[in-house]
Amino acid sequence: MKFSEALKNIRLKYDSGSAKKAWLEWKRSGLSINYSYYMKIENGDVLPSIEIVNQLKRVLSKEESLILVQAYSSELFPELRSVFNLNKKKTMSSPPPAPKKSSKKNQTINQYVLTESQVSLLASQKNLYFIFLTLILARKPILLSELQFISEREDYRQKLEKLNMTISDKNGIRMINSEIKFPPRSPRLSSAYDQFEKWENEFAQEYQFHRDFKKRIFRRISAQYLDVITQQLNMLIDLIKLSEESDDGLNDNVILLDISLENGSIPG
Repeated sequence: MKFSEALKNIRLKYDSGSAKKAWLEWKRSGLSINYSYYMKIENGDVLPSIEIVNQLKRVLSKEESLILVQAYSSELFPELRSVFNLNKKKTMSSPPPAPKKSSKKNQTINQYVLTESQVSLLASQKNLYFIFLTLILARKPILLSELQFISEREDYRQKLEKLNMTISDKNGIRMINSEIKFPPRSPRLSSAYDQFEKWENEFAQEYQFHRDFKKRIFRRISAQYLDVITQQLNMLIDLIKLSEESDDGLNDNVILLDISLENGSIPG
């Protein structure tokens, strides 16, 4: 099923069946595109970006979101259609719940951009950054005692409170918002980001990640193919983002993908 068909089928399940009414409700809940562009998506004239797909997911039920993500993934990677179970029959509730209304509760799922002071605090200590990464990836509250890389003498509660991004209770610590975005690299943050890159490899070692794939290759290629390869790598990143959000109950594995594509000229 194409993405446009999946989106239209979901929209038609609503009581009115009106594209404009559904778009208005979704726009109030955070959809950023105008009605004209929405209709281009529904008519199959354009395939939206991953950001727009995620915005749509947030205003739909979990079941509808999964159908939409599967259709989007299959259009990005048609040769992997079977991976996304598109031939498996799905049943949607009839009728599904109305589009989610805009509220403070819904707004908390919006992406949160870290401040420079928060980035600097995270870069001040490796274990603090490890705790941050663990909490971002966690699906439930975590007790600090569960983290083996923290010694009994260390207490990170105060530092976590300074970050102003966590909630603590008897069940443990969790992030207020798991949709975290780092600010763009700048001269002031460059050293912090370099430190994070080093620590992220150590983070994988701490949790004993095993390597599934490693490849290094030198090739002469044309500028045209360089552009194609870059686009394919961006599509791969989009696929990873989608796979994380398709079904939280199945996200048992954590991956670290470190891609570096470099090009230049040599004699000959």
